[in-house]
Amino acid sequence: MRRFKLIVLLIIISAAIVGLGAFGLRLRNRPESQPVAVSVLRTEQKYRRALDGIFVTCSTQSCAEEMRPPFAGVMVENMVEAQPISGLAQANFVIEAITESNITRFLTFYTLEEGREIAKIGPVRSARPYYLDFAAELDSLYAHVGSSPAAYELLRKVGVEGVYDLDQWYNSQYFWRDNGRERRAPHNVFSSAELLRKAYGEQNIDSKFESWQFKDDAPPDLRGNVNDIRVSYFAPYNVQWLYDKSANIYKRMQWGGIHRDAQWQEIVAKNIAVAFQKMEVLDNIGRKKFTTIGKGKGLVFQDGRVVVGTWKKPSARERLRFYDGEGKEVEFNAGVSWVHIMPEGYNVAY
Repeated sequence: MRRFKLIVLLIIISAAIVGLGAFGLRLRNRPESQPVAVSVLRTEQKYRRALDGIFVTCSTQSCAEEMRPPFAGVMVENMVEAQPISGLAQANFVIEAITESNITRFLTFYTLEEGREIAKIGPVRSARPYYLDFAAELDSLYAHVGSSPAAYELLRKVGVEGVYDLDQWYNSQYFWRDNGRERRAPHNVFSSAELLRKAYGEQNIDSKFESWQFKDDAPPDLRGNVNDIRVSYFAPYNVQWLYDKSANIYKRMQWGGIHRDAQWQEIVAKNIAVAFQKMEVLDNIGRKKFTTIGKGKGLVFQDGRVVVGTWKKPSARERLRFYDGEGKEVEFNAGVSWVHIMPEGYNVAY
């Protein structure tokens, strides 16, 4: 019996050897136009983009580039004379605060990955010191046209760690002036994603900022009904945000209706955050100083609800973060976030 089993085993092994040899012969004789199919283990996964939490698909090799694509901060004005603003609806992240004469100004951030086209951004305006603290926390390319005296001192003489200065006065090749009949200086300087991407590539930028915590939208049955947020700066710069529960977005209202940019796109956001900060008026021109470092009262609106808590920013290089009433960091919905820097004592109603 044992001898019979051994004979059977030898026959099976011999057949296998012959079969493999024949298979190898067929492979050697396969025409070059018919390559052998090879199964590849794919390593692609989804990760949240660091700036706005949007999911991107990347492999382990390209993940750093996909999660942290090039981006730029641009000083964009909001004066009556500047309307409509170009490219505002395409910003990934916006910080809004007031400058002289209580006119609001935006620090808008745009991702600059290859293939993203934003043909016109602006009007681009001048720098202020408190905006530099927000640019510094993101290791940002910072595009602007000139500066207030205090900001000029910081940028040109001292230098601001984490801010890659792109001043139009010294880098005019990345900007242009629109001299059409409806545009007059100083409301006529613009840039584009293409030009900013080129400027980014010529700087030695290594953005390793700390990302916020992000989450998925709340399901429809868990969304709230806080649907009317009124941010009172000064007329005509007061802002209203109306909540669209089905889309889970906030629509910006200004200038007598839905705020649209020059490309006629609605300005919308997934999160609205408010940081109440101490403000001082520095001179008779109305230049201002905000206490951006420290902590204070904060509000976050998302999913039709409001979180009443605090904001904290330990230093210029550390992120502005928001916390709920129990001290837990707020997780933001993936997408556009709009941060209002409000002087203490100003009103935000909802």
